[in-house]
Amino acid sequence: MCIVQRRKQELVEVVRANAHRSWGYMFYSTFTAREKSSTDKPQTFQAMVFFEEPNGDYYDVTPCYIRLKPSDK
Repeated sequence: MCIVQRRKQELVEVVRANAHRSWGYMFYSTFTAREKSSTDKPQTFQAMVFFEEPNGDYYDVTPCYIRLKPSDK
């Protein structure tokens, strides 16, 4: 279960995003978000999403993970 689905988050800024192609597309992004009802400092998240090649009339999108970015220690 991804962390953003359990909370009501509001996107603040996309920090970085990139992708690479294999059997489908793998997208990596780093972004900041905050609780919708909060004025606290936004938190930085990392996400990896797999976007499969079309199978008929639809695409399969699989979130691999969405997590808080590990601290730089």
